[in-house]
Amino acid sequence: MPELYKTSLVIPLLKKANSDCNDFSNYRPVSNLPFVSKIVERAVNSQLLHHLETHSFLDPQQSAYRRHHSCETAVMTVLNAAFSALDNKKVMVLVLLDMSSAFDTVDHKILSIRLQQCGIVGDALSWITAYLTNRKQVVFINGKKSAAKPVVCGVPQGSVLGPLLFLVYLTGLKDIISPFAVGYMLYADDLQLYAETTVADLGSTISRMEGCITAVKSWLVASLLTLNESKTEWMIIGSPACLKKCSVALLTVDSVAIPPKEVVRDLGVWLDSSLTMKAHVRKVCAKSFGGLRLVHRLKNIIPRKYYTMLIHSLVLSHIEYCLPVLYGVPDSTLSKLQSVFNSALRAVAGLKKYDHISEARKKFGWLTVEQRIKFRMATIVFSVLKFGSPSHLRELLNIHVPTRNLRSGEKQQLQRPLARTEMGKRAFSHCAPSIWNALPCSIKEDQSIGAFCDRLKSYLLCE
Repeated sequence: MPELYKTSLVIPLLKKANSDCNDFSNYRPVSNLPFVSKIVERAVNSQLLHHLETHSFLDPQQSAYRRHHSCETAVMTVLNAAFSALDNKKVMVLVLLDMSSAFDTVDHKILSIRLQQCGIVGDALSWITAYLTNRKQVVFINGKKSAAKPVVCGVPQGSVLGPLLFLVYLTGLKDIISPFAVGYMLYADDLQLYAETTVADLGSTISRMEGCITAVKSWLVASLLTLNESKTEWMIIGSPACLKKCSVALLTVDSVAIPPKEVVRDLGVWLDSSLTMKAHVRKVCAKSFGGLRLVHRLKNIIPRKYYTMLIHSLVLSHIEYCLPVLYGVPDSTLSKLQSVFNSALRAVAGLKKYDHISEARKKFGWLTVEQRIKFRMATIVFSVLKFGSPSHLRELLNIHVPTRNLRSGEKQQLQRPLARTEMGKRAFSHCAPSIWNALPCSIKEDQSIGAFCDRLKSYLLCE
């Protein structure tokens, strides 16, 4: 098994941070040198992450705290499976699980064992053990300070290294899920389980999902983690015609029968049972208009520069979050988001309610909502092809291999799988190649993500 020992970068930093420590295994972060301690943490985090990813110790379905991974890529993977199920006239069972105070209940001994299983031994393991132990915490209430109490479990939240150690703690969960033939996606302590099935086999699929949840809960209990049953939600995703054929079903977790929901929130994206995305658009519009009204009150108080910054942070940020999931929705649904976008642009440009925004959009270089969806989707494809991650999206993209010599531009095409329905065309495996193949070769040949984004934006603005 590959092992991670001390490296040439970490040791000098440790000695600089704690010159009184002659034994590496006795190193403690120095409280009066927080800047140096952060440098050490970043160095250890960088090398530990490189080791884990090089030797494939991290769960490939884990999308938290990893480069080129995000909530967006996690949700898109789940939706790809859902759209594929709908395209095959099937339904998909989606279960959302959550852990209670997961970061605070990490057991240090169990974590040490799992670090060793990942090849973290020797001085590296000693340093991480020292990093976690002998910490204390206090509580301030009404200006009064409690006595310091030792922290006997958990990883330091707000630290550089803590999140990565939590990901190591969850290694092994995939071995519990895989025997049940259930798809899953992790984002930190949020677990999504999903399975495609026919309407006739819905009952057996729910039973299989219940068995998987029971096994996951047992593994969590053995790891001193707790499944939050009160936050467990599930739904049946399918076309309206298929959903009508589904009999009333209940998911049983710890003898508690949970009915399916019509709408669930998955990593900040509101999903309805038919994937119309109307619930998500409605929520986003409400948040965005609320932020716009709040910022409008400050119009004559703060400088224009900061006014524009607030528009971006309180309005556009809601619109752009996980925007690719809206690819292929009807124009009647997308127009509601475009209305929010137009109001934000008028506020930034100082235009009146009914003024045209075409010139202002070109002046400020703002893409329409539909263009932003294409921009974000193309950017994800570029990143996936260039870096090969996340692997669960890379597996959905296949380079087209021509049978004869073609022009160089035609060699950059992606295979587009057959889609029988409009829902199937919304799957990432279908829509991503469609958007990518339509781009000019001069844009796709860019080597840096920055140059690619600049050229892509210029191209979309000229459409």
